[in-house]
Amino acid sequence: MTEQNLVALQYHAFLKAISILTQSHFSLFPSPEDTSANVIPEKAEGGVFGRKAEFFFSHWLKHSPRYEWLAENIQVITDGQTLGELDFIVRDLESKRLLHIEMACKFYLLKATTTPVWVGPNHRDWLHLKLEKLYHRQFPLLYRPETKKTLHNMDIAVDHIYQQLYMPGLLFTPYNSTDPVAPGITNRLAFGGQWVSQAHFKDTGFSRYEFAIPPKENWLLEPGDYQGWSPHQQTFERIWPSLNKRRSPMLWMRSPGKPASRLFVVWW
Repeated sequence: MTEQNLVALQYHAFLKAISILTQSHFSLFPSPEDTSANVIPEKAEGGVFGRKAEFFFSHWLKHSPRYEWLAENIQVITDGQTLGELDFIVRDLESKRLLHIEMACKFYLLKATTTPVWVGPNHRDWLHLKLEKLYHRQFPLLYRPETKKTLHNMDIAVDHIYQQLYMPGLLFTPYNSTDPVAPGITNRLAFGGQWVSQAHFKDTGFSRYEFAIPPKENWLLEPGDYQGWSPHQQTFERIWPSLNKRRSPMLWMRSPGKPASRLFVVWW
């Protein structure tokens, strides 16, 4: 597969990813609807997954007939110290509103504790804490005097900006959970797979499956024949170094006669 074809697959997978939230303290930016006429980027920025997701979102905004892209990654600096950064400023040509959009593409796993919580695959990121940070730090940054001055120099008036959150991604439930319920504000339609502990994955019950190990940049893709497939024991040997470093890999899992699915194997 050529690099351009892979970028096209990654881009369309990003646009198809729906919001993992159904409600929030914030107004939610709507997921892209008609993307058929959108211009596919010839290449994507390298680096970490989050930067690539930002690049795809920026590219879509710049080619959307509804939005006028104005600025992105606006650093707010005072006395040589960076106070923070605004992700995107756009104009909604339908509503005539200026929008400040914070975007984060996320993957969360439902941890069934006494109070169910959504946690990142590496157990270093919690959805409720991410939203608290946005509410108390990121969105209020817009109204700081330093930010107003920065945007004024760009001919953008803060008093007329509406704020929205865009959080596409995938949600994962415990392996073989019978009837998972999306707690609180999360979107059941964003369920994208299951997760299992490394101890459980070592069980021979998984020996009837074969697995692929997609890089993070392909996590949004539908599981398919883009990666090499390996048997269970070989797969565990390949992912063990990551697990030993407290990094939880996503696998694609398939068996004869059944479609492939996503499975996180977590170190914790």
